[in-house]
Amino acid sequence: MRSPQLRRSAPTLAWALVLLVGGVVVWGAAREANLRSAVLDPSFGGEPGTPWLVIGGVVVLVGLALLVVGLVRLFAPVDAASVASDVAPELAPDAAPDLAPDLAPDAAPDAAPDREAQRSR
Repeated sequence: MRSPQLRRSAPTLAWALVLLVGGVVVWGAAREANLRSAVLDPSFGGEPGTPWLVIGGVVVLVGLALLVVGLVRLFAPVDAASVASDVAPELAPDAAPDLAPDLAPDAAPDAAPDREAQRSR
C-alpha cells in the first residue's frame, strides 16, 4: 500500500548522477580549453571555454538539486514509518520478526543427554 505522496526515487537519482557526471565532464573540458588557449596563445584575450564552463556548472547544480530530491524521496518512507511507529506502536510491524519460537526452559529440547541418567545405567 503506497501513499500517493510517495514517488519513486530511482529515476530521479539516476538522472541526478547522469547530470552530475555530464556536467563535470563538460566543465573539465571547458577548463582544459581555456588552459590550452592561454598557454598556446597568451596574446589572445578571450577564453573560448567560458560559455561551456557556465553550462557545465549549471548542469552540475541541476544534478545536485535532483540528487537532493531523489534522496528525500528515498528516505521519506523511512521517516513515515518512524513517525507511524511513534504514534501507534501497536500498529507498527515488528522491527525484526522472531525466527525462533519462544521455548520455556523446561520445554527446551536437550542437546546432550543428562549425565545423571547416563551414570545410573
